[in-house]
Amino acid sequence: MTQQNIEKITVTDFMGIEGTIELFPTGSLQIIAGPNGSGKSSFIHALEECFDPQGTRLIPNPVNNKANRARVEILLTDGRIVREYPKDGPGVLSAYALDGAKYPSGKEFVADITGGVLFDPNDFVKLSDKEQRQMLLSKVTLPFDLAEIDAKRKGFFDSRTDVTRKKGEAAARLKGAAPADATVPTEEVSAGALVKELDAIREHNAEVDQKAAACAAAADSLAEITERGKELAAALAQAKADYKTAADLAADLADAAEAAKRKSPDAVTEQLASIDETNAKVRAQAARAAIAAELADRTAEEAALNASMADIDKTKADGLAAADFPAGLSLGDDSILFDGVPFKQLNTARQDSIAFDLATSGDPKLKIVVMKSGNDLDDVSLAEVRKLAEERGYFVVMERISGTSESVGFSVQIPVSA
Repeated sequence: MTQQNIEKITVTDFMGIEGTIELFPTGSLQIIAGPNGSGKSSFIHALEECFDPQGTRLIPNPVNNKANRARVEILLTDGRIVREYPKDGPGVLSAYALDGAKYPSGKEFVADITGGVLFDPNDFVKLSDKEQRQMLLSKVTLPFDLAEIDAKRKGFFDSRTDVTRKKGEAAARLKGAAPADATVPTEEVSAGALVKELDAIREHNAEVDQKAAACAAAADSLAEITERGKELAAALAQAKADYKTAADLAADLADAAEAAKRKSPDAVTEQLASIDETNAKVRAQAARAAIAAELADRTAEEAALNASMADIDKTKADGLAAADFPAGLSLGDDSILFDGVPFKQLNTARQDSIAFDLATSGDPKLKIVVMKSGNDLDDVSLAEVRKLAEERGYFVVMERISGTSESVGFSVQIPVSA
């Protein structure tokens, strides 16, 4: 669709307008001027209703109280927009081609030619800081979906909050755990193993005692045999043999007795006596190690989430810094700025001027701006509005209590009843 211009506006029995008013716009600025009660606000609302496909303005009583229906028609270069209102019920928005063919959706037609919004600088000035910020962002192209990147950051922030809480809990538990003790075994001691070790020591010592007794018996036997050898000279040969055998055995047993040494059971007995205390310490150290490991995990997880949030913040900051914001505006943390000054701190005239600059910064198929704050503008500001509108190809419909020049004004006339 080509660039659209408004050729004619027709308003019939809408709100305070009784009968029909027709306007054939000329130039870049059209002032709807007249005293209070003349119908100029009704005319402005009628125009807004046709370009507000959502119907969010919700005019409570659109039909004049002397009529049964109201109708607003806007003739464009390549089409018509019509909104009709029964006495009771919502208005119906329709769009037609010049040959009479009806578009499937009046809402979609209007959204297409206007870019989805009818911008009133006065409405923009009244928005909250957050709403102004969102409106400004809608006017620029960013290298990312701002809602998506904010949602992703919120996910990281919520996760970090949970991890930080768990990290704090782990740190508190670690503070209350048993102090670190390198002397405590890494595993709990088994009483059965100690008893088994103690039995082995006792068995060993019994063998040592048996060998010592055997050694003593052998010594006695040797002495007896020696004595018998003296007495039994006749059996000397046999005695020598017996002597040698006994001597060899005695030597072997003596070596075994000398090599065998008794073991002290004191250390194992001491361990067995303190096994419960030792194992309690082992368990305490194991619990401490588990808490310390959890704390380390939470700390690492928190650091990773902080890094993710920092990456997102940098991506967002770089994207916003590179964005070409219109009207000399920029973004603050919670508001919009003009030359570094919060927009809300500027005087009213400056706010209106900037808001109009912003309103005309886009390039929709139908370039139209509605200004209900015309009374706030002096002749100089009015001339600036017309000049900027002409430069950017916009058509401005402005409401004022009275016009200052016939060349820029159109006075709303209320038909006189017969």
